[in-house]
Amino acid sequence: MTDPVARQRISSEMVEALRPHLPRADRDAEPSIVDVGFSSSVVRFGGSVARVARTSHAAEGHVREARTVHVLSGRLPVEVPGPFRLVPPGPGLPSGAAIAPWLAGDPMTSDAASDPIVARQIAATLAAIHDAPPADFPDGALLELDPLPEIQRLVRETTPWLRERLSRRDLERLETRWADCRNDLPDRELVVCHGDAWFGNMLMSRGRFSALVDWEDACVADPALDLAAQRHLEGNVSDAVLEEYVRLRGRTDDLDRRIEGYRLVREAVGLAHLLRNGIEEEFDDALSKVVSLLD
Repeated sequence: MTDPVARQRISSEMVEALRPHLPRADRDAEPSIVDVGFSSSVVRFGGSVARVARTSHAAEGHVREARTVHVLSGRLPVEVPGPFRLVPPGPGLPSGAAIAPWLAGDPMTSDAASDPIVARQIAATLAAIHDAPPADFPDGALLELDPLPEIQRLVRETTPWLRERLSRRDLERLETRWADCRNDLPDRELVVCHGDAWFGNMLMSRGRFSALVDWEDACVADPALDLAAQRHLEGNVSDAVLEEYVRLRGRTDDLDRRIEGYRLVREAVGLAHLLRNGIEEEFDDALSKVVSLLD
């Protein structure tokens, strides 16, 4: 059952504003809520899915995503969303929306890639993304991730909160880890990255990795950014993905250290998001994830 907050974010006015922009076959379909986030609300109408931007920043992300997946469609071992129909802001849709065909499948679970075939699929998909020439993408499609300003922002936003909750030893270790990140992450190989390639953005169909979604954060960055997201997989699965990835693309200098650096960046990004939006029920989990990286 949809919670009351979600019902408020998926209003009847929003639904009716979307219908004229849907393919004709889906205009009378009953809407079903897929996800309600701080940036976008996702609603399915039959064979289509609408992502309703809740902020201008999210709307900009939809535009970038449409440009990015247009280039990658058919070039990866798995499906990507699209083609997109971008809906301009208007009544019921103050920040606009993006509509695309519904991709069949269910979100991957953390243990799904224990199947060696799925682990190889993940590695092959990441390798194909990272081998895509950045020049193939239109201007404005890809963000550019400079790790130093990002680290400075994350330290500024999270350290005061962490200082009240971490032991002296853990604070010293955290400072050392951030210093390592400043040394290890800049001036490395730059490739096209998904930007948030964790298993929750991977769809499974018939026991296989079938689609990669949510390309709003696609960027030109260190491939270690996408590889760090694989550390969310359970057991030795992430090692199997990395081993196959290295077989396909080779191992660059300090790859393992860079992956560990971006693991800290990812968890700090999540914590900073929770702090900005006051999501207190997830604070303890975010803190434990940061602490787990300090051993």
